[in-house]
Amino acid sequence: SATQPLTIGGSQADAATVAIKNGSVVQTKDDGSSGYAIITFNPVNMTIEEDSTIKGWACIYAKGPDGSAGSAGSVFTITDSELVSKNVYSGESNAFSMLRAEADNVTFNITDTKIDVSATGDQPQAIVGAPGSLTGVTAKLGEGNEVTLSGEQASDYVRYRKDVDDQLNLSRMERQKK
Repeated sequence: SATQPLTIGGSQADAATVAIKNGSVVQTKDDGSSGYAIITFNPVNMTIEEDSTIKGWACIYAKGPDGSAGSAGSVFTITDSELVSKNVYSGESNAFSMLRAEADNVTFNITDTKIDVSATGDQPQAIVGAPGSLTGVTAKLGEGNEVTLSGEQASDYVRYRKDVDDQLNLSRMERQKK
């Protein structure tokens, strides 16, 4: 299986329109524990619907500008589908999330979707994660979602801070879970 099966690359400032539907499957490994199922380096308006399945360490990874336009302004609308993300890793650099934003103004709208996040290693895995310096990162969990968080390190949201001592960062993330 691929580690980045759907990559939206290049360098375009205008949002691309992407539709994943009709039972489509985008996955890295069968169990959803490695790689980025969908990674975007540019803004997108993405719809995932109609019994589609996305599996990966990160189901969606919206990157910031780094040799590309970055994913700022992206909107991800997920309806009637399944998202599966597992963190089986140890080590301080392996805290991550199912929906990861590293650009400003990224929106995730999720309704009627099965969300399964597990963390069996010693690092956190959240539904949504973003560095602390970003603004406008929004996750709207609407009606009809079935959310399963498995493992002590699984949580709904973590705001990561790369610019602090690792031990302070880990302590802060632990406090956010509560």
